[in-house]
Amino acid sequence: MSLSVASLVSVVIFVIIAYSSYRNGLYSTLVMLFVIVLGSMIAVSVLVPLWNTALLGRMGWNAPPVIFLSVFLISVGVLQTVANYLYPPRLVLPKAVDVGGGTVLGLVNAYFLTGVLMTGFSMFPGTGERHNKVVFLGADVFFARTIAWVSRHAGSAPFDADTFLAETKKEKYQYSLNPKIKEREQERLEGECGIRLHKLNQLLREYVDQTGQYPRVVEDLLTVATGKMTPKRAREMITCPATDWRYRIFPGAASPYTFTVADFKAIDGRSEFILIYDAIGGEAGHQGNNKGRRAVLRANGRTDWPSEEEFLEQLQAQYNRLQEQKAPSE
Repeated sequence: MSLSVASLVSVVIFVIIAYSSYRNGLYSTLVMLFVIVLGSMIAVSVLVPLWNTALLGRMGWNAPPVIFLSVFLISVGVLQTVANYLYPPRLVLPKAVDVGGGTVLGLVNAYFLTGVLMTGFSMFPGTGERHNKVVFLGADVFFARTIAWVSRHAGSAPFDADTFLAETKKEKYQYSLNPKIKEREQERLEGECGIRLHKLNQLLREYVDQTGQYPRVVEDLLTVATGKMTPKRAREMITCPATDWRYRIFPGAASPYTFTVADFKAIDGRSEFILIYDAIGGEAGHQGNNKGRRAVLRANGRTDWPSEEEFLEQLQAQYNRLQEQKAPSE
């Protein structure tokens, strides 16, 4: 959403709410203000939990704005309906107080509601450039700061306005719908994935040399990593950033087939043998690139991204080889 379009939409919303408040009077406008505040707090509080669900998580970076705006609008509709049902009669106030107070408070309502809606719109991918201010007169900042103030004084969980605004901007710009931006970001993540696989390849060889055993799980490799490694860094080391899934070492702890140091040395240097791979794929492809490819480390130390079909064929061939080696002893 460009600066001019966003400003126009903001002004239209602002005028509609302000005029509605002028017509409804002070009491109805005050009730509406509470409804908007509560609705926005509900939307903020459930945003991350709903985004983490399997169903809504499939929407990718469109999920946050859709969840935020949908929950807010539904909450406002329900709360306003309940308010109208519980307090249907309109208080009789002097006309000057009713109209004047409604108009002034209506401006606050309009500004706050504009901030809520435009913050939600600004979450959509590809809605502008870094320098664009997509919300009329900074209403998004006003909304975020207000929610932080309300949550702090209400004794509820604190709301980090700075982080919220920063994440909104990051989602808007970093995950733009611009194909070139997406391609460059994906290339960077895939490159980082390869760097981690190369590091795990070094740790694998150190582990074999030091322990005289072949690791059962990829986490075993961290035991020979030099220097103190924080839990966060350890998770990063064994996770492919392009797919956000952990690596798995062949054949894995769940496999009924054992893989010894002798087996490892027998295939060492062979390009067709996969040692470590990211553990998700299938028809849906990867989360992050959606191309159905696997990040793999081969026995010759090289990394690549074979298609899901190629990967499964190679992995099955490796399991078949282990089964053939085990068969004579049974």
